[in-house]
Amino acid sequence: REKRKALPAIALSDPGHMSCVGNDVGYEAVFSRAIEALAQPQDICIFLTTSGNSMNIVHAMETAKKMSLKTIAFFIFIPPQVNFF
Repeated sequence: REKRKALPAIALSDPGHMSCVGNDVGYEAVFSRAIEALAQPQDICIFLTTSGNSMNIVHAMETAKKMSLKTIAFFIFIPPQVNFF
């Protein structure tokens, strides 16, 4: 195998962050706050959800859109509160 450059990636599931933001701001903000803090203009956000109705995912997608980040989303169905276009 040819050696390639490492790609940076992070899962937004740190228990300390989730607990702190959940208690102080609300669990609907756990992912959007992490995106605000960590995302860079060239980043891509990947969203995975089964229901598509979780407000923490909806707010995170809205934050990514406001920050003009590229996004990839995997849903069973598209939630009505998310505007992709």
